[in-house]
Amino acid sequence: MRGAGAYDRRIVIERRQTGRDAMNDPVTTWTEIATVSAEWKRGSRSERQQIAEQRVQVPDTFVTRWTPVLATVAEPDRIRFDGRTYDITGVVELGRRERLEISAMAAGRLVAGGGG
Repeated sequence: MRGAGAYDRRIVIERRQTGRDAMNDPVTTWTEIATVSAEWKRGSRSERQQIAEQRVQVPDTFVTRWTPVLATVAEPDRIRFDGRTYDITGVVELGRRERLEISAMAAGRLVAGGGG
């Protein structure tokens, strides 16, 4: 079990919503489903260096406490953290309803209202 200090970052998890505008064209919006405390882990320096040589992005990992809402998080969802948007690439439950490990790739663009 992790101490409360391990969850020292605030992340926002968003879910894509698709609708139609007045012209009946598809419109995509993002709806916040949760703002939670998380532990942020980046790949190791050697891992980042190896991957940089291959010109591939390293996924970041966010570990959160399990909640019924977070148990619904999946790959189409995204995370906003520290002024960036991260596309979720995988979710793994750690323990039985204890924690979730969310892998995500930075989308490469800053978003308004960031700051972690």
